[in-house]
Amino acid sequence: MKLKRREVIIKANQLGRQMDIANVRVSYAKEKNRRKFERIAESLMFDKVMPEVHKKHEEYQKEVKSLYETLSKGKTKQVSGPGGQIAEMYDVDTQSPEFTKKKETLDKKFAETITEYKAKMEEYEQFLNEEYEDDIPVFMLNFDDLPVNTSDAVMQIIEFMVREISVDEFNKQ
Repeated sequence: MKLKRREVIIKANQLGRQMDIANVRVSYAKEKNRRKFERIAESLMFDKVMPEVHKKHEEYQKEVKSLYETLSKGKTKQVSGPGGQIAEMYDVDTQSPEFTKKKETLDKKFAETITEYKAKMEEYEQFLNEEYEDDIPVFMLNFDDLPVNTSDAVMQIIEFMVREISVDEFNKQ
């Protein structure tokens, strides 16, 4: 199976989700494919593809986190994150002159790292949109292997593992 690198990562994440599958053949194929896609996806992660840039940027992130910890004096606040999820954040006035000055100093100290990271992230985005170089062998299922009560959610994830059948074959069943 030929896929873009981003699609490999998406499939690995989807197959990693807990699913209610009551058929041993489907479950087996899903798990074999999950392991295969996760192994490939791991090799495509930014920290594996561009480890030097990732390591430098992590140093910057640690210092920024330390700044937040120091200025918040350990206090946190709850904020609504993406999808309405509640997240804990350091309670820091990011508009204060003290924060602004210290953050600017950090940004100047790591200016080269920040610039390099942004450029490499753009490269990485292009890298993810390219086709994965190898053909990925997939454990395939026959349509008849699928339980009658396969949910739409499960089917959307495992559909690529099901051998295509013609409209006539489908209508005979």
